[in-house]
Amino acid sequence: MEAETTSIRKAVVAVLLAREHLPFIRGWVTHHLAQGWEVFLYDNTGSQGSSRKSSVFSSGVLQSEGRDKRGNRYLAYTRHLSDTHVIQALRYELADLPVTIKAWRPLDENGVHVHGQVEAYVDFIQTYRNSIDWAVFVDADEYLEAAAGWNWQDLIEEVEAKDCFRIHLGGHHYESRWSADGHPRPLDELSHCGLQIMNGKSIGGKNLVKLSKVIRADIHWNWVMSGVNKCAIPNLIHYYFKHYNALPPDYLINYVEFEPDDRSQPDGSLPV
Repeated sequence: MEAETTSIRKAVVAVLLAREHLPFIRGWVTHHLAQGWEVFLYDNTGSQGSSRKSSVFSSGVLQSEGRDKRGNRYLAYTRHLSDTHVIQALRYELADLPVTIKAWRPLDENGVHVHGQVEAYVDFIQTYRNSIDWAVFVDADEYLEAAAGWNWQDLIEEVEAKDCFRIHLGGHHYESRWSADGHPRPLDELSHCGLQIMNGKSIGGKNLVKLSKVIRADIHWNWVMSGVNKCAIPNLIHYYFKHYNALPPDYLINYVEFEPDDRSQPDGSLPV
């Protein structure tokens, strides 16, 4: 894949626990560099909770047990490494690549080092809103994709021409990058499991936004932009992200109830 020739400065931003992504992070970074994105990582190694009390990370159990919120256990791969060694390994893996890594150590009201994902987004926006045009905020197991013949600059220019400054991207589910016993699996061996849709609605979508227009940051839906607060939702065939998270099987089939449509139309009733 060739990098786009672009006059728009665009970035991909991720907050991550380096232990969870260490064997994959170089490939994740090069994947996005090849598409013309600048890459920014907020390394949250050592966090023990979350600033959001509703977050599954708030208790600190997932971090201490080395498993993600879907039960995938990644700690076995780096159990022999201290946090300091994990941080060193992350920087060693990416030393020759044009990526910006920031140590992210937000503290809660009790002085505990927490996850602070939205706070990282706010920090990035405040730091770069006058120099970077658009940024997309994703997780480090989510890989942005534009279909052949489509590119991110065209999407951004089309949306911005309509005075819209937020693009909501949907995801495609893939199997987890981790085996059940905590070993990395090659991405090219992982199966596509379906779309990130439940009850007919997109779930877990991520946002590509014009930084200078952001009033409020969020993870999924509750972004607020200046002007008319609207978002563009591109076709999942053309622009999307691959999410290697292996949701349970019941998430892969959607059941939706419909009310009868009483408008005049051909009778398609079948004999009982």
